Amino acid sequence: MFPFMQPPGRFLPNPKEALVGLAFLLILAALSGQSSAEIAWSDLSLDEAVASAARSRTLVFLVFGAEWCGFCRELERRTLSSAVVEQALKPYVSLRFDVDTEAGAKAAHRYTVTGLPTVLILDPDGNVSARSSGFMKDQELAALLDRSRLSSTSVSVGSLYEKAQAPDAGTELMVSVGMALIDRGREEDGRGLLERAALTGERGSPAVSRALLSLSSIALRRSGAEAALPLLTRAAQEAIDPMLLREAYTSLISLLRDLHRKQEQLQTWDQFASRLPDDETVQEDYARALLELGAAAERGLEAAQRAARLDPAAGGPQECRAAALYRLGQYEEALEAVNESIILAPSETSPRILRLRIMEKLRAAKPQHPTTKHPASE
Repeated sequence: MFPFMQPPGRFLPNPKEALVGLAFLLILAALSGQSSAEIAWSDLSLDEAVASAARSRTLVFLVFGAEWCGFCRELERRTLSSAVVEQALKPYVSLRFDVDTEAGAKAAHRYTVTGLPTVLILDPDGNVSARSSGFMKDQELAALLDRSRLSSTSVSVGSLYEKAQAPDAGTELMVSVGMALIDRGREEDGRGLLERAALTGERGSPAVSRALLSLSSIALRRSGAEAALPLLTRAAQEAIDPMLLREAYTSLISLLRDLHRKQEQLQTWDQFASRLPDDETVQEDYARALLELGAAAERGLEAAQRAARLDPAAGGPQECRAAALYRLGQYEEALEAVNESIILAPSETSPRILRLRIMEKLRAAKPQHPTTKHPASE
C-alpha cells in the first residue's frame, strides 16, 4: 500500500510491489483504450509537461493512483471515463502516475501527495492551484477543472487574506484563502488561517475537514508522522462529507501502516467500513485489509461477501472471497470464487496467481483430481 510519506525511490520496497505497479499500468492502459480513449493523456515527462504548459500558458492536470487502491480504480472506471470530464480536460495537459513506479514516486514526493487517489491542477507557472484527494464524481471533478481554468488568470489572494483575517470571517473563506496561500508559498500565513478555522469552525463541516487534512500534511512534512496522527484522527472521526471522510480515513490508515501499527490499522478499518456500509469499494478494500493484516479469515470472508452483494458485477470481491476461503482450507469453493473473479475482471493479474496456488493445494490434497476447466484462459 502507498506509504503515507517517503522520499523518492522508496515506493518500491520489494519486487512483488513492482509487479503490482506493472499490473496497475496494464489496467490503466486497458481502461484508457476502452472508456477513456478521448482523454488526451500526455506522454511527456512531468518537467516537459510543465515547460510545455508554461510556453502555451495552459494548465496541467495530474492524477496519482495505484493498482491496490480501490478508489483509484473507481476514479478510472466511473469518473475519468465520463464525457463531461473528457470535455473539461480538453484545455489541459493531462498526465497520470502510478505511485509504485519511480516516476510516480518522485512526482508524488514533489507535490506531497499523502493519499490516493489525488488529483492536482498546476497553473501555467507550475504552481499547485487546486488539489483534491479521494474519489470524486464526474460532475465534481468537471466543476473543479472548470473553476481552475476560469480563475487561472492571476488571482491575487492579498485582499482576500485581509478579509479572512477579520474577526467575523467565515470558515469557508479562511480555509479557501489559507490553502491558496500555502499553494503560493506563504505557508505560515496559510497555516494560521487553517488553525483558526479548525478551532472555531463547525466540527465535521467540509471546511473544517479540509483544514485538518491540510494541517496534517504540514505537520507530517515538518515534524513527522506522530505530529500528523492526531489531526488525521480528528478529521476521520468528525468528517461528514463522504468524499472527505474517505480521504481522511485512507490517509490515516496509510499513516498507521507507515508507523507499523497493525492493530490500530484494523480498528481504523473497522470504523471506516462501519461509516460507509453501502460503499462497495470501501467494503472490498476492507476485506482485503482484513486478510492482509492477519485478521480471522472468517471476518475477511464476511466482508468480501458483503462487498459482492453490493456490486455483483465486480471481480475484486470474488477475489477477496477466494483468498479467505483459501485461508480457511476450502479449496474447491475458493476455486469457484477465483474463476468467477477472472470472468468479471479478465485483465487482473492477481486472481490468476491465486488460482495457481489453489490448484497446487488441490493437487496436493487429491493427486488424482481431474483437471478443472476454468472459464478464463491462463
